[in-house]
Amino acid sequence: MSSPNRICVAAGAELTCYDLDLDLDGDARAMASVTLDATIQYGWPHPSLPILYVATSNRGPGRFGDTHSLIALRMDGDRLGRHGAAMALDNRPISITVDPSGRHLLAAYNDPAALGVHEIGLDGCLGAAVAQDDDLDFGIYPHQVRVTQDGRVMLVSRGNDATTEKKEDPGAIRILPFHNGKLGKAIVTAPGGGFGFGPRHLDFHPTQPFVYVAVERQNELHVYGLDGIGLSAAPLHVTSTLADPGDQRPGQLAGAIHVHPDGRTLYVSNRCDRVGDDAGANDIAVFSIDPQTGAPTLIQHARTGSLHIRTFALLPGGRRMVAAGMRRPAVLSLLDIGENGLVALQETIRGDMSMMWVGAAPG
Repeated sequence: MSSPNRICVAAGAELTCYDLDLDLDGDARAMASVTLDATIQYGWPHPSLPILYVATSNRGPGRFGDTHSLIALRMDGDRLGRHGAAMALDNRPISITVDPSGRHLLAAYNDPAALGVHEIGLDGCLGAAVAQDDDLDFGIYPHQVRVTQDGRVMLVSRGNDATTEKKEDPGAIRILPFHNGKLGKAIVTAPGGGFGFGPRHLDFHPTQPFVYVAVERQNELHVYGLDGIGLSAAPLHVTSTLADPGDQRPGQLAGAIHVHPDGRTLYVSNRCDRVGDDAGANDIAVFSIDPQTGAPTLIQHARTGSLHIRTFALLPGGRRMVAAGMRRPAVLSLLDIGENGLVALQETIRGDMSMMWVGAAPG
């Protein structure tokens, strides 16, 4: 359950909730904040309780860390505080989600590759980890976990680009059966054996059997069909997320992806750290969706006023978008979404810390 006019922003170990003006006049008010033990990696709301679950770690790219946890936070009016005991973890959780029943939290770990499951009590408190079979395969560099409405788990494994020292690691998407907290063996989708395929995040169409995938390393948007068994073996549609696919600058990557609640539009972030002559795309690519075929058509590249848009979110109701930059000085961008799905920048808020995650506040 999420609030239609409140957002949570993770900057370092601090999570701040803002109250947004629904008249869209560019007003945002910080109303609650909590500081945790390590950098916030990701968040996900409970489907029916005013609780936000967050993953934290002091580990990151090029940085060793030894403090990792899952924490439940409860929103009571304008107050945000811990809800139950934190769950200490052995490794960095890079993505989390909650199943539609609200009874289990799933956490993806990139190194070593793993997928964990924790029980959630009726009061929303985190419980014990559910033991899993030892022979499950989670691919290379898991980066996102989601659960379909019919209860299947989808794990996006990004793989890695080739370097001078090692060959490319293939990417893949796995669908795992899920029952009472137990994961089954995966059905794997990996076009081309996963080579030249570096998926980062995916999202579901709200009413049609389509899955939309942001392919990070190739700066592409893929569309897959979904049936009772798994994903289509090959994408139904492939398109670039860039305005000029032939001008891919160093460090250019696709990022997060969200389908609008009405199913008519979807959004993908283009992100790049570079500025000056090597400046890449830092915008939101907006696509209309064909209601019959699911095919995406590019209709806009929306400016955000920020660099390296690692994370963005659509607020419930689909009237607003919030995008957060990682490159310092970090910028939080508030954007209006029109009836036609197009995006217009309303306000930017500068901060001192890189923002790893932003999402709708529990309400």
